[in-house]
Amino acid sequence: MKPIGNKVLIKQDEAPEVKTSQTTLITTMKEIEAPKKPNTGIIISMGDEVYSSDFSVGDRVEFGGFTVKKNEKGEEFLLVSVDSLMLNLSRD
Repeated sequence: MKPIGNKVLIKQDEAPEVKTSQTTLITTMKEIEAPKKPNTGIIISMGDEVYSSDFSVGDRVEFGGFTVKKNEKGEEFLLVSVDSLMLNLSRD
């Protein structure tokens, strides 16, 4: 998949695994939420209009803003505007 324009394709990091060492009894009917995935991931590809020396394919980044989920062959990716990239976690 190749993004168009100023979009970046990101493979989002997985949610942290929650482990418990004991059984918990739920006494009230509540919906149990799964841990949320972090707003971090690896840049897989970049659109033709992305001209940035701050980010490149393979960088681990933190992002915010609106994202679009895309599925390709059982894998989930996010389509994000380059303007939504906040931090490059791969560089010092």
